[in-house]
Amino acid sequence: MNLSFKNDNFRILMLSDAHHCMKDNDDTQNNIIKLIEYTKPDFVMLGGDNIAGTDDKRECQKLINDLVCPLEERAIPWATIFGNHDRTPILSKDFQMSLYTKYKYCLSERGPQNIAGIGNYFIPISDDNGNVIFGIWALDSQQDFEV
Repeated sequence: MNLSFKNDNFRILMLSDAHHCMKDNDDTQNNIIKLIEYTKPDFVMLGGDNIAGTDDKRECQKLINDLVCPLEERAIPWATIFGNHDRTPILSKDFQMSLYTKYKYCLSERGPQNIAGIGNYFIPISDDNGNVIFGIWALDSQQDFEV
């Protein structure tokens, strides 16, 4: 999926620190929908600390689905990076990234194996002629990296 400027415009909606949990379901989705309707983004970046309060794989899948469903239903390209609360002893960032990347409009990548971290990637944004004129770098903060 290629991202490109339209009439010299490209609007990014940054959603960060949702800390979405089971008790928040309707509130989180309703607020995301309101922000999408208000901003009409070309792309959405989930800026980390997306979900919270679970070490259960099925619950993690549901929370991620709740979070990205408004984007997927509207065919809005999106990507995610991880924050300092996105890793648990049971639900690694690698596991979570495998869930995110199954969605059709997700542009996230696990990233190169030879670079430490999960979620190091580049998203190019082109002009009308296909020339890359802007880009989004996603980098793992390495807050959980042990030396």
